[in-house]
Amino acid sequence: MEPDIQALLDELDRAEREVEQLVGGLTESELNRQPEGRKGWSVAQIFEHVSTTNDEYITAVVGALAAAQARGGAERRGPIRLPWFGCWFVGQLEPPPRRRFRAVAKTQPPSAASKLEVLLHFRAAQANVRGFLRQYAGLDLNRIRFPNPFLPGIRFTCGTAFHILNAHTRRHLWQARRVLAGFSPAES
Repeated sequence: MEPDIQALLDELDRAEREVEQLVGGLTESELNRQPEGRKGWSVAQIFEHVSTTNDEYITAVVGALAAAQARGGAERRGPIRLPWFGCWFVGQLEPPPRRRFRAVAKTQPPSAASKLEVLLHFRAAQANVRGFLRQYAGLDLNRIRFPNPFLPGIRFTCGTAFHILNAHTRRHLWQARRVLAGFSPAES
């Protein structure tokens, strides 16, 4: 596996281990508790949002990759390079957040979810991204673009998309840790 692709895969694995560790140690009540005194999502809602976002996003990316593969002539020409706008956008997603983004309606999480539901959905979403990254790693991820499902009119490279997904997950892992840090010792 090429080093740039392996680095993305390693980040997907690392995030999955961290979510397993965070969620695995919580009771159902802790998992679904929303921050007190301010608006915000519970840990369950955070990871349901990440999973749903990954599902929606990777569907758009794979559509573009499959179409390019069918047309032929889109073989890999080198490691993933983020164009300036993609680099800027990924930077906006990195924790700690400097800018707040509103979740689009189709990525709004349910009000509550079980530990099993959260973990299974997250694992499946990560496996989906991982599988498609491996499947299409031989394509020119710097040239093939896809229509962003959340920002109409914006087209990113497919290579940028995988960086966006990882940055989005890191952002929400940071958010989940902050939510958990807000629990008093008696609550945790």
